Amino acid sequence: MFAAFGLGLPVSGVVFTAGNAVIGVVTGVAVTVAAALAGALRASRTSPLAAMRDAASDTSAASRTRIVGGGVLTSAGVAVCAAGALGHQTPLASLGAIVTIAGVIMAGPATAALTARVPGALLARLRGMPGKLARRNMARTPKRAAATAAALIVGMAVVTVFTVFGASLKASAGANLSQTFTGDLVVSAAAPGVMRGAGGAGFSPDLAQRIAAIPGVAVAAGTQPGTILLDGASTPVTVADPALLGQVFRLGAVPPGELAVSATTAAAHGWHTGSAVQVTFPDGHRSAIPIGRVYQPIGPLGNVVVPAATWAAHSTQPRNTAVYVALRPGADAAAATRQISAIATTAGAASVQDRTAYLAAAGSGVTPLLGIIYVMLALAIVIALLGIGSTLALAVHERTREIGLLRAVGATGAQIRTMVRWEAVLTATLGTGTGAVLGLFLGWALVTSVKVTSAGAPGATGVVSVPWPQVAAILLIGVAAGLLAGARPARRAARLDPLTAIAVN
Repeated sequence: MFAAFGLGLPVSGVVFTAGNAVIGVVTGVAVTVAAALAGALRASRTSPLAAMRDAASDTSAASRTRIVGGGVLTSAGVAVCAAGALGHQTPLASLGAIVTIAGVIMAGPATAALTARVPGALLARLRGMPGKLARRNMARTPKRAAATAAALIVGMAVVTVFTVFGASLKASAGANLSQTFTGDLVVSAAAPGVMRGAGGAGFSPDLAQRIAAIPGVAVAAGTQPGTILLDGASTPVTVADPALLGQVFRLGAVPPGELAVSATTAAAHGWHTGSAVQVTFPDGHRSAIPIGRVYQPIGPLGNVVVPAATWAAHSTQPRNTAVYVALRPGADAAAATRQISAIATTAGAASVQDRTAYLAAAGSGVTPLLGIIYVMLALAIVIALLGIGSTLALAVHERTREIGLLRAVGATGAQIRTMVRWEAVLTATLGTGTGAVLGLFLGWALVTSVKVTSAGAPGATGVVSVPWPQVAAILLIGVAAGLLAGARPARRAARLDPLTAIAVN
C-alpha cells in the first residue's frame, strides 16, 4: 500500500519491542474503559422494571446545560484558535483547535436538532412519509445522533484539514517560485514531482557548461545538495556559483567566497550580513566564513547557499542534481529546449521542464505523504461508519414495537427500509457536514499560524488554498458511505414480522 504512493517501507524485518506492546495494550484498555464509563453509569441508574422490558425507553433528549456549555466552549475555542492563527502562534492555535473540537462534540445535540430541522425538512419533502419519520427519529434522539456522528465529525475534520493543508503547501510552493525563479528551463536529475534530494544520483557539473554553450542560452547555473555543520548544527545546503545563481533566482549579489543565508535562518541565529559563522565541511575541515547575503526564502535553494568553488576544495565527487537555465531575449525556446534535452539525456538527467511545467510541479512532493495520511484517515472513517450501522441496528431493536405498529397501519417493508436508510443518511450528513466546516476553519488556522515559520521552509509562503472540488467529493463520499452503513439495519427492520413486533412489551 505504501509502495503505491512511491514510499516503500523498509523490508529488513519487523521490529517488535515489549515497551511498545505494553503501551499499546494499556492505552487501548484505558481508552475503552473510559469510553464505557458514561454508558455504565447510565445503566446503573436504570430501574428494574425498565430493564425487564424488551423495548427500551428513549431518554436521549439534549440537555440545555450541555448545549449552552458546548456553545460557550466552541466560541472560546474559535476565538483562541483565530487569535493564534492571526498572531502566527501555532501552539496557541493548536490549543484553540482542541477546545473547538471539544465544544463542537459537546454541542452535538444542538447540531443534530438543526440537521433534523433543515436537511430533514428537505428530505421530508422529497421522500414523503419515510423521510418525515427519519427526520422525526433524529429530532427526538439528538443526543444519540450526536454521539453516533462524533467519530465521523473528527475523522472528516482531520481529512479536510490535511486536504486544505496539502493544497496550501502546493499553492505556497508555486507562489514562492513564481516570485523568485526568473529562469526559463530546469534540468533535473530527479523525475518531476520527486521531493528535493530524494531521487537521482546527479550528473557532472560539466553539463551546466555544455548547456551554457548552446546558442540562445544566457546562463546555466548548476546546483548540488550537501550537508555541513553550521555553528555545530548539521545543516543541509545548496552548492552553486552565486554569480550564476543570481541570474536565475532573485538571490541578489553575493561576494566571492561568502555564504548566502535565508532571512528566517539568519533571524533564528541572530546573524546578519558580515557575521562570521563556523563551518565544518564533510572532509572535517573547519573555517569561519562570513555571510555575504541574507535573502528572502527561495524554495529550491533551501536556507543556505555555499559557493561551489569553496565546496570543491573539500569534496572529491561534485555532482549536480539540477541546472537552472535562462534564455537570451528573443531566443528560439523550442530549439534551445530540444538541444538541451538531447545533451541532458546523454548526461543522465531525468527531466527537462519549462518554466510553466516547473511551477506546476512545485509542491507535488507532498502528494505521497498526503496519500498515506488519507489512507490512515480513511480507515478511521470506515470505523466511524461502522459505528453508525451498529447504532442504527440497536435503534431498530429498541423500536421493534414501533416498527410493528407502523407495519400494522399500512407501512410497507420498503417504506420501513427507506426510513432507516434515510436516518443513516441524516446522521452521516451531520458528521460529514459538521466535520467539513470544522476542518475548513482548522485548516485555515493551521496554514495561517505557520505562515512565518513556513516562509523559511523550502517553497512555502503561507498561501491558503481550499480545493473545493475535493471538499465536495469528501462530503458526497461520506454521505454515500452513510447510506451503505444503514443498509443492513434497514433490511433487518423491513423483515420484522408485524405481529411478533407488536407483541414486544
